[in-house]
Amino acid sequence: MHLVERTVPFGEDPAVSRRGLWTILDNYLAFWFAFVRPNLTDLEAGRADTVWKEEIEPSLDTFISRPAFERVCREYVRDAIGRDRRLPARGDVGEWWGPYTARGKDGKLVTEQRQADVVVGTSKRVALVGECKWRESLVDTDALGQLRIAAAAVPGTSSTTRLALFARAGFTERVRTIADEEGILLFTAADLLDGSQANVRPAVSDGV
Repeated sequence: MHLVERTVPFGEDPAVSRRGLWTILDNYLAFWFAFVRPNLTDLEAGRADTVWKEEIEPSLDTFISRPAFERVCREYVRDAIGRDRRLPARGDVGEWWGPYTARGKDGKLVTEQRQADVVVGTSKRVALVGECKWRESLVDTDALGQLRIAAAAVPGTSSTTRLALFARAGFTERVRTIADEEGILLFTAADLLDGSQANVRPAVSDGV
């Protein structure tokens, strides 16, 4: 019935990967299990306003961001490949998560879990890594830092891997300036919905 789906980190074979995750594909059911079912007693007692203020409203942006907004971003990229010259000309689209080991400030090796929301590539190399931010405020340079950290962890990235940010409302001028200088792609939710690309400044083609 396509109500749930199993995903594996980008680059892994679904048939053999042991890191597959099951997620609810239907957003209505996902909302029901996240907010309605845990609060059935209060809702049936007529305390819907309290449930909204205390349980739903503080967590709604997080719920929309993952997996709904991230899924929309991946679907947009998948559909735009071959049509948007700034995106890779071909490649599979997915997400990646897993352990990453690096040296901390004290010089010791530290292993932590990292995640990349959008990954585009082939079996040979990763062409693009993207970060998705669903927030009311404009996305600032902290998101760029998170994007770079995520990209460094994805197997198959290189100096030619393009970076992309996806945002609900838009980007600060500082982010736009850096994006212009470094060829980072910027997409807003409006761009994804209407395909206008109105808020994205032209970036240098990566020649993929």
